[in-house]
Amino acid sequence: MKTKIASLLLSSTLAAGLILSTHAATAEVDLGENNWAWGKDDVRGAGNLMTANSIKAALAAVESGEIIELSHDVAVGAPYINPIQTPYVITLARTS
Repeated sequence: MKTKIASLLLSSTLAAGLILSTHAATAEVDLGENNWAWGKDDVRGAGNLMTANSIKAALAAVESGEIIELSHDVAVGAPYINPIQTPYVITLARTS
């Protein structure tokens, strides 16, 4: 009985800590109107600094490069994964 109470107390404490830390991490911060230099309706942000000349200058600075393939092969017979569904699903179930 004492073990079960201690386990519940520890679980509750951990859950409360997780909830409080998540709330603190995701609390909305008012950055004010002066935080965005590009105007109220702008959606490009620092992309406004990219011009044809700045892109040419960046490309001219490249001396060598390496192509890194990011694709991967899917094995024949692999299970179908619906494109709108995450391939990894974690299911929690109470067993007692």
